[in-house]
Amino acid sequence: MPYRNLVFKGGGVKVLYSVGAMEALEEHGVLDSIERVAGVSSGAVLGLLTAMDMSVEEIRDFFLKVPFAEEAEAVCLPEQTNRFFEEYGRYTGEKLLGQLCSLLEKKCGTSSVTFAEMHDLGFKDLYVFATDVTNKKLVQYSWEDTPDYSVVDAVRASASYPFYFVPCRGPNGELLVDGGLLDNYPLWLFDQPQFLSDPDADYNKETLAIHIGMCGEEQTLWTHKDLLFMMQLFNDMHPGVISKRIGELDFSQVLSGPAEYNDLLGYLMYIFDAGRTAQPRYHHPNFAGEMSIDTNFVSSNGRVLSTFDLDLSEEVRRELMEHGKKEANKFFEEVCLLETEFCFLPEDPPQIDLL
Repeated sequence: MPYRNLVFKGGGVKVLYSVGAMEALEEHGVLDSIERVAGVSSGAVLGLLTAMDMSVEEIRDFFLKVPFAEEAEAVCLPEQTNRFFEEYGRYTGEKLLGQLCSLLEKKCGTSSVTFAEMHDLGFKDLYVFATDVTNKKLVQYSWEDTPDYSVVDAVRASASYPFYFVPCRGPNGELLVDGGLLDNYPLWLFDQPQFLSDPDADYNKETLAIHIGMCGEEQTLWTHKDLLFMMQLFNDMHPGVISKRIGELDFSQVLSGPAEYNDLLGYLMYIFDAGRTAQPRYHHPNFAGEMSIDTNFVSSNGRVLSTFDLDLSEEVRRELMEHGKKEANKFFEEVCLLETEFCFLPEDPPQIDLL
């Protein structure tokens, strides 16, 4: 049975493993039958490139050159530090947005293409997820659900890692951040009835998912590495501004809870509260369409890749892609020993807000 649905898990720079896996998919002819692509966070970026029918070589070149560490070498002026406290993010995300707009301009003739327009142009159908922090909901974007929504805006929102990027604003002023905060691996999506060729199936056998990590691995949100990364965002910020702005925070909301996010502290509390609403993931007992990438790989820089290793050389990126390809080939060699993964059962779908 050919695969028609492809799912990309989020994972920051670990998306490089998935890019390598794409080479294996191409060599085995899998991509020819794909009709729909779903992704979260950096997986949404890869999903967009795949949906636009970019060749694997083009996708590989994009990820070899894309700057993960946005503005990392810029001197943090007082106004930039103020932006962190006022707009809740260290970086604007304009570099990523610009690169995606350029690709859409070349492929679609306009950078502001909507989901409906992308569908009408005959590209693969794209499904992207972001977290609505204001209403603490997962938001689904697609040509069926949000036909008139800008594709690039949805992907930018899905990849807006909290505090690293300034959050995006939705049509009603809601704050949108990384979809991985609520669900980093939307494998459940294509188990819904409208995507099943066999209505009696327990799960969609036409779905292939690239899972960064081992099957059955815990999907823990907000680990100590996340918190450490957030603290490092203060590096090189203007100390005088930091001292002043921290003194202006309303610490009473720590006890009472924020009525709304009027300052950085309130926003932080909203983020953590939204993370706690993430629904538990369930197991498909017989799922056989998951391609797992073992991430315990030591590259030439002497360490195992972290989600937050943003300053990677092209050499290391190539090594990570090659490892992803080798891991993906194990799937086709039928040596994957564990066939369970985290997924919502069809009868217990996640709560989604369709704009």
